[in-house]
Amino acid sequence: EAVVSTQSTGGIGIMELIYILKQHAPNCHNSWFADDSAGAGKAEDVKLWWEALQFFGPRIGYFPQPEKTCLLIKDPNKLEHFRAMFPGIQVTVEGTRYLGSFIGTKEATNNYVTTKVDEWVNDIKDIATTAASEPQYAYSAYCYGVMKRWSYLMRTTPDIGSLLDPIEKAIKNTLLPALTGLTTVSESLRAAFALSPKNGGLGISNPVETSDLEYNCSVMINEDLIKAIIANRCELFLPDTDKISKAKIHCKKLKLEKEQQKKFNLLNTCGEELGRQVALASEKGASSWLSSLPLKHCG
Repeated sequence: EAVVSTQSTGGIGIMELIYILKQHAPNCHNSWFADDSAGAGKAEDVKLWWEALQFFGPRIGYFPQPEKTCLLIKDPNKLEHFRAMFPGIQVTVEGTRYLGSFIGTKEATNNYVTTKVDEWVNDIKDIATTAASEPQYAYSAYCYGVMKRWSYLMRTTPDIGSLLDPIEKAIKNTLLPALTGLTTVSESLRAAFALSPKNGGLGISNPVETSDLEYNCSVMINEDLIKAIIANRCELFLPDTDKISKAKIHCKKLKLEKEQQKKFNLLNTCGEELGRQVALASEKGASSWLSSLPLKHCG
């Protein structure tokens, strides 16, 4: 019925606080990431959890900040009721940002993702400007910095592939021409650049195509943790490392198979010249310079 997320000005003894909250609000599902906490359940249970957090938190060094706290509810007709029930905190039926992703309605989630995409498109354009004079520096900034931002969002937010299309257009029409010196990038070249360096590409993947696989792999790898959160377990959680390792290997295999299929399709349609270039770039050591960070003392 209700979900509340909050932040604190500091926190010590978090495990002690978690056990205390569990005793005072046993039916409230709560999760923690460092000092970011969240509780979910019936409104009465969340109320007990929130009051206990405000009362016991400061006594052990955890100071909840109501102004950074958001209550997410289902029924828009009860907004005023919940505002009176939870004074001093934001109440919404649409959703709220949580740990770099978003919890809420489909429409609100899409709006959040669209806003982030607009920011990232501007970042890509800034990198493209740098690429004219410092192509390897710009390439490294993209691969090791900017690209990681939507990689995280893809792994935590489902069904957003189509919303990432502006990023793909900025990559194809702005970044790649700046990096390569080409006026335009054909579909075949774009497919080649999306391949990993060891397969003859640049590792600049198409986020529209990789979004669903990234999310599914994230769910697969974190299956036990997801179940523990849903089950509202309070005891010490020890992940099954063997199961996680097998899931990671399986996901790596899925990604490799998908890329091999893309490479196979590309080589069958791209023409002899581009096919030869991809084959040469796939040779051992040919792409080592791409994974090297540009260092100032090396020029």
